Amino acid sequence: MANEEKDARIETGSIYDPPDVPYFRYLVSRRWPSGITRDAIDQWDRELAPSTLLLDAWRAGDIDDTAFEARYETELNEHPGLLKWAVNAATNGIVLVDDAVDELAPRNILASIIRRCLSQMQDPTSDRM
Repeated sequence: MANEEKDARIETGSIYDPPDVPYFRYLVSRRWPSGITRDAIDQWDRELAPSTLLLDAWRAGDIDDTAFEARYETELNEHPGLLKWAVNAATNGIVLVDDAVDELAPRNILASIIRRCLSQMQDPTSDRM
């Protein structure tokens, strides 16, 4: 097992049916989901979610999954403090939730980016983070 997989404690799920783990719950969305109360999550920063323009283009099929992930990561790099916070939170445990019904959802893309950042942090030849 790679170190980043062992060290990262990242769960993902729907805001309507989040995983039942005692980790910090983080909403990955630019918009507040309907029917959800504020006590359902621990934190929400819109800037850690993909922009609505990017998300709309992806959902409409205007860009593919690979382009979406690359552009999402570019957006995240505009907020390095938030991304670093999420990476650090993952070492203690974090649940990323959103209101998407698809398995390939922003929460899962963010989890992948966080794992990659953790891996790069553990690589002594990397200059990331």
